[in-house]
Amino acid sequence: MAESIGKVKRALEKKLRELRANKRESQNLKKKIQGGVKRKVVYNNSPKKLSEEQMELLALGLSFGIAPKKFPLIEYVTATEFLCQKLEGCGDAESIEKARAIRNEVFTHLKRGYKMTLKSNLTQAQRKIIQEFKEDKSIIICPADKGKAVVIEDRDTYLAKTQDQMHKGDYEHTNKNEKSILCKLHRNIMNQLISMGITKWKDHRNYAVTGPVMASMDLFIKVHKKNFPGSAYVSQIDDPSYKICKVLTDIINPLDERGES
Repeated sequence: MAESIGKVKRALEKKLRELRANKRESQNLKKKIQGGVKRKVVYNNSPKKLSEEQMELLALGLSFGIAPKKFPLIEYVTATEFLCQKLEGCGDAESIEKARAIRNEVFTHLKRGYKMTLKSNLTQAQRKIIQEFKEDKSIIICPADKGKAVVIEDRDTYLAKTQDQMHKGDYEHTNKNEKSILCKLHRNIMNQLISMGITKWKDHRNYAVTGPVMASMDLFIKVHKKNFPGSAYVSQIDDPSYKICKVLTDIINPLDERGES
């Protein structure tokens, strides 16, 4: 009997030590990773009540970088190729040699580090909260118009504000398929480039986007104004006209700076 009680006691003591160790590790991780992160203001405009843990996580801000579970090999290779192709596009021997050197250097580091284990900068409980936010369709988490504050909006309210901005702005509603719209835009750009005498595929790469996507519109929430109205912003990154817009911006900006205000 005494032996059985002693066995149970040792098992409970072991479990208690493990729980204490896990708690210390969680606290140390929180201090180490998030201690230097400046907390952001969080505005909860939704009827949903958020726990202290949820508010604390949101206070890290929407730009807080979550460490990936696996080494981002594909992202590194893609970014390296994008840079090297831009250098090779210059055509001169020096740029081509730089591209070759960059590829070799990156390959050396990737070969040495792609199997490394990445340490998480969030606790298991925080990852669970993020998953709960993803699955919750009743709210939308978005940035504020001023500063780096975080706003939680009721989904229906947010969509209503989006509709208001669409009515005010130069937007057009369409029922056309996204793929057909992208194909038409891409074809129009190609035809325009050819009509301008730009016929080589190598030159097309300077103006055409590979794998284009539709531009997207989102809202900043004006937390400093009554009823928290929305302010629309449109992201054209990788939209069919993205590269052409960049070229036109480089041409127009110097002219605009010299003009009268």
